Amino acid sequence: MPDVGPPLLQDICLQRLSDHISEATSLAGLSEDLVCVLFELVIYKRRLTPEVLQLFVDTEHDLLLAKIKSLNLQTLPPRLPMTRNRWLGQNPSWY
Repeated sequence: MPDVGPPLLQDICLQRLSDHISEATSLAGLSEDLVCVLFELVIYKRRLTPEVLQLFVDTEHDLLLAKIKSLNLQTLPPRLPMTRNRWLGQNPSWY
């Protein structure tokens, strides 16, 4: 029977950070291997948004940038201002 102990503090922290990744402002203090593990957790939990992707790109870790490129992940173009349907009788907000 394998010896099963408590989870590592590092694993708990990475799980917690991946749950709340959208609240993070920077990943600058993390090493490349931790950022790569965190990136995979975020993808697994389907929490990758354009803002979160930019957070990972800003780390400038070579291994992570290669992973992003291999997955063909790209940032989205900026969104246009929301307009209302004129044919429904609603004018856009700038009218």
